[in-house]
Amino acid sequence: MIKKILIALLAALPLAASAQLSSGKWVTHTRFAISSTQNVIDTKDKVYSLVNNSLYCFDKSTKAQTVLSNQNQLSGTLISGIYYNYDKQYLVVAYDDSNIDIIAENGKVTNIPNIKDAVMTQSRIINDVTFSGDKIFVATGFGFVVIDDAKMQITETRVFSRSISSVGEVGKWRVVFLPNQEVYYCPADKAPEWLGGYKATTIANMTNGKILAINDATILVKQDKRLTKVTIADSGTDEATFTSTSLVEAAPTNVQKTATGYLANFFAAKYYYTFDAEGGNAAKKTFSVKELVSCAPDGDGTLWGVNEKGVHSYAATNTYYKPDAVSINGVPFWMGYNKNTHKLYLTATSDNGILPKANVGALYEMDKYDGASWTYETPTGAGGSQGWYWPVFDPTDSTDTYYISTRLSGVFKVTDRKVATTFNAANSPFVARKAAIQFDGDGNLWMVHSSLNNTVPVKVLPNEKLKKGNVAVSDWTVYNVPDVTNINSFKWSVFDISKKTNIKAFNCGDYVCPLILWRVNPDLSKPEFESKSYTSLTASDGSNCTWVYSYALKADRDDNFLFGFDKGLVMFKATDAFNEGFTVEKAKSLEGTSVYTVEVDTLNRKWVGTGSDGLYLLSPDCKTVINHYTSSNSPLLTNVVYQVCCNTDNNSVFVVTPLGVQQFFSDYTESATDYSNVYAYPNPVRPDFTGYITITGLMEGSNVVVKDAKGNVVKQFTRANGSVAWDGCNEAGERLPTGNYGVFAAQEGAQMPEQPYTKVMIIK
Repeated sequence: MIKKILIALLAALPLAASAQLSSGKWVTHTRFAISSTQNVIDTKDKVYSLVNNSLYCFDKSTKAQTVLSNQNQLSGTLISGIYYNYDKQYLVVAYDDSNIDIIAENGKVTNIPNIKDAVMTQSRIINDVTFSGDKIFVATGFGFVVIDDAKMQITETRVFSRSISSVGEVGKWRVVFLPNQEVYYCPADKAPEWLGGYKATTIANMTNGKILAINDATILVKQDKRLTKVTIADSGTDEATFTSTSLVEAAPTNVQKTATGYLANFFAAKYYYTFDAEGGNAAKKTFSVKELVSCAPDGDGTLWGVNEKGVHSYAATNTYYKPDAVSINGVPFWMGYNKNTHKLYLTATSDNGILPKANVGALYEMDKYDGASWTYETPTGAGGSQGWYWPVFDPTDSTDTYYISTRLSGVFKVTDRKVATTFNAANSPFVARKAAIQFDGDGNLWMVHSSLNNTVPVKVLPNEKLKKGNVAVSDWTVYNVPDVTNINSFKWSVFDISKKTNIKAFNCGDYVCPLILWRVNPDLSKPEFESKSYTSLTASDGSNCTWVYSYALKADRDDNFLFGFDKGLVMFKATDAFNEGFTVEKAKSLEGTSVYTVEVDTLNRKWVGTGSDGLYLLSPDCKTVINHYTSSNSPLLTNVVYQVCCNTDNNSVFVVTPLGVQQFFSDYTESATDYSNVYAYPNPVRPDFTGYITITGLMEGSNVVVKDAKGNVVKQFTRANGSVAWDGCNEAGERLPTGNYGVFAAQEGAQMPEQPYTKVMIIK
């Protein structure tokens, strides 16, 4: 009775959906990292590739490479598998949440959400999809379902409370493979509703078998450790004998049909095998790089492949089509936004407090996003650094330059894809451990090491000496700040500098390490400093704030520090930390939550990424939760948020999660079709107004220029969509004097108009 109820629930559509937060616009930036290639399917007109759980479609006629996602055609986000029916010419897309889309040849998408929406305690994971006649067999963690591809609806549901690795029909037989060596079968026209009604047999060494029928009596079986051919001998009495023959003693990535037989990819091993129509005459072909290949059985016989350069035809081996996507092969983690170049910089990581074993000895990769497209680079001269940490930027430098800390090789200055300078023991007071680095507002480079037996824990390189080129150890000023030197590990090392008072705050991120603050003589040639160290903090309500590990430290726009750790988030005035009996303010909404990252937007709001509770947007004083985004109430990919980075040009935030990179426009305004309704509010801007002026009515991708009455440019914004928020200051951050200011706008590449679209009156 229980199974029949479950079957009825599965066949019926739906549960109540989780409430969605309506405000804002989410954009998912897909990842095309060849190390995570999952499948490639060549069809007569298109080539589908599944890379990092994202689906790319290459049109052979137009040569266009597009991403299919929930932002255009699809119903879900993270794709676990793709399967193509060459007889009916449609693609089945299976998602990690057990949702299913079926894409017809004409592009029409039919969603089959029944498995995803079913109410059951068993696993609903989709393990495999096979085709037979008008049936789509979907093997799941609880059993399997059958979809009628003519009616596009589920016609059979089998809840076995057992995980099924693959199921299909081979001639007269319905065959069910379990993850172990068990195989069950029965005549297809007599299939029972329960597994016990099937005949059982055992095929040795058959683990997680995925089946592909060759003919009515033969199947190819992709397993965890080998590729096998299985023949089924019919005894004539509803009994059968299964005989297996190993074809390749290695784990295939996938097995596909071709015009002349079959093809098995072995992606990690850099080769593939071809077989004839009976599964014989094996021929091995090798690659020089990791690649997946496919050849449509109804195509012209051309082999298509996907490797790190993109999609390509073997008929034109030097032409590649790579999608616009993140290309980092390591773990994308750290971000920084350079306001001078208007680019986001995204890099892989070495081990840190959240990912202790990530990418030691990894590639030294950087992806840059200019608001329109991604550019991938591995700088020359970066070898041997054993992984990277966060990028920082000299606020006085407008070139494409970033500084980045490495695990073992010091700090790199990278300009135009080359390591221009390496700061190490040869030219700086250095130790052989990663450094925490930041620039202050004057462009002075600060570096902190937390290693044991370290006589140079804190040091600064003045901007004028940084720019001279040949830096020497003597150019640095060293501050022997107590308690910085107390741990010898590769951990988090959070470090930031207050914007107004230049107070520095640091925590090494390791086990119960102190929060340390210091302020120095403005004359950087004098190593004078005052410091404070705290192993716990007292909240304004009298409670005690302690931490085991810390992950986030950020200065906001009002000279406060935000300190995030494994038990929550606190905020305090930078100068107050040097006073006796100072207290902090708890973000009460985050008590008991691991805070992984904190960023501050142009409105001084706090974006907080957590280890398990999604993304928070807090008010400037951290007392109010403006929004709380999770994977159940928004398109956020997962409730684990590694990093957040604010784009101050268009008020969006970039979010890095274990499942991908996203961008969220929280104050998104639909773009206008022309500039006929550009206006600003509040207007006039009175002396007591301390918020942001909104300029709205803009077209998509607008560049916005604000000019004074003499025609001088006082403020610029790039790539705005719909609206921008302006603080009423010039590019130097100074409040503008009383006057009328014209607002000019044009889309990228277009000329600015001679007359402003609107004017803003500022009264100082």
